[in-house]
Amino acid sequence: MSITLSSINELSAAIRRASHVEFGSFVLGGGPVRDALAAAAERGADVDVVLALRPYATGADGARENAGSAEILRDAGAHVTLMHGRATWFHVKGAVCDGVAYLDDRNFPRADQTVLRDDDPNDVALVSAAIHGTGTTSPTLATEKDDALWQEANLIRGATGKPVIVETETFGPGIVSSALRLHAQSGAPTTLIVSPEFAGKPQTRAMLDGMRKAGVEVHETGSSEKCALAGDTVWVGSANASFAFGDAGKQIDWGVVTREPPVVDAVRAALARDLGADALRASS
Repeated sequence: MSITLSSINELSAAIRRASHVEFGSFVLGGGPVRDALAAAAERGADVDVVLALRPYATGADGARENAGSAEILRDAGAHVTLMHGRATWFHVKGAVCDGVAYLDDRNFPRADQTVLRDDDPNDVALVSAAIHGTGTTSPTLATEKDDALWQEANLIRGATGKPVIVETETFGPGIVSSALRLHAQSGAPTTLIVSPEFAGKPQTRAMLDGMRKAGVEVHETGSSEKCALAGDTVWVGSANASFAFGDAGKQIDWGVVTREPPVVDAVRAALARDLGADALRASS
């Protein structure tokens, strides 16, 4: 698997020059990526976009934003699908531009976020399938939530005695919370960052109180990154460290474990921004 660090600017440039673009996102608002998709379609590129019809937990705002983006992109000449049926479980953020895949951990909102580039043909095929609503089990790139979180949990389990830091937008019961609890109870430094937007919800609050009692250092801050750091290895994905059983586990998502130095450095930088450089050093 050939994974390298990319950026929103690089992705936008790739879209603008591509002849064939496949693109999927949970929510897509205005910004450089939507502008690039429209520009590519206007110049005659084959642009195929999939968005969630009713993105869950966004109220009416997410559906309205996706409907607006769909109208703009269709007017530019793109083919746009607002996915329903399994749309409740469509959470991937990815693109394929002329045979190269790009993966984002959020919804392509701005430049300061983690974007990966992957040119391995097998992975590109997985991303293409995920964009169109089909997750696949793979030993490399996970495109379903349960597989992605198994990767993250296995990274934590394998870091015996070593510091681990996890950041997530939402948090709930599951294999990642169990792995974090056991890691902390073993005496190893264990840090969890949860978005303040969700940390105050009653069910999440109870979970976080339990994690603190188990010895996890919990911070209610951050910018909704979804990543884990253990030494020189990171997990990056779009899957939140929350419930992933039954249908929820088959949510279309992505996750990957890598030691690629620029990607590890980018995750460290994101954690330093969200946790604070001094706290990051103390935690790792």
